[in-house]
Amino acid sequence: MNETFKASNYVIYEKNRIFIDICEEGCGSGCKYCYVQSKDKDQKLLSIKQIKSICEYIYDNYMGRIKILSLCPNTEPLKSKESIESVQYIISFFQKTDCYIQISTKEIVPYDFLKKINSYGNQIYINISIPVINNPMIEPKARTVDERIRNFQYMHLFKNINFSLYIKPFFKQETDKYLEIINKYKIETVYIGPVFNQKSEIPCTSLYDKKQCINIICNQEKEINDFMLKLRSFTKANVFISSVCKIYNDYGTQCPYIFLGNNHSLCQDCKLKGEKNEQIA
Repeated sequence: MNETFKASNYVIYEKNRIFIDICEEGCGSGCKYCYVQSKDKDQKLLSIKQIKSICEYIYDNYMGRIKILSLCPNTEPLKSKESIESVQYIISFFQKTDCYIQISTKEIVPYDFLKKINSYGNQIYINISIPVINNPMIEPKARTVDERIRNFQYMHLFKNINFSLYIKPFFKQETDKYLEIINKYKIETVYIGPVFNQKSEIPCTSLYDKKQCINIICNQEKEINDFMLKLRSFTKANVFISSVCKIYNDYGTQCPYIFLGNNHSLCQDCKLKGEKNEQIA
């Protein structure tokens, strides 16, 4: 193992949630709007031995304090056979815990991978990221939109995996195409969000400043709300402002967007409605 390797450098902790990285640098997709600083570089993956060390570090230091594991803030988790092996190791390590595991991807999700993780029970949330539909140059090294859309053919086959459409950032001019995808594949859950500014550190200490997050959402409230309302009006999908909202709703845990207040319009599909009861310490 690299003598300079430190497991904590690849872990970001936020209340109830851990972000895990599998790369020293690089994403491999090169999306123009992304906040990852090394987004244009090829992945430089950590070894499985290093991934094991990260998992053990999380287990020893954070279990009992977290409910959600999110893969991966600085890279595409399913970019290659090797990155999929790293993700598979992490899922296998934590599948006997009570943590829910999020994977957001712009790649083709392999059938054999889905078949294996489906056997773990209703613990895995896969977010298929399709923000940009008509301009492939914005996501130059990601899979094509058609390839990503085809992931939804597995949605009703693997019942123990929670699939969603991830539209972050969203582009209003693409709205009709989003509606077409949601209705054609009967997608039940959609997450949307605005663009956030770039991070200042790699590995980062937080995905974005919380105050900045609140300001961005509140400043774009009407635009976000209008977009969400259109999705809700012309589809049967539940539409959320965050990729963790579905998990919080499914299991009655603390609302992550409490600052929006009770019965906020952005939280229309939320059963919790910004209630101020913290059920997780």
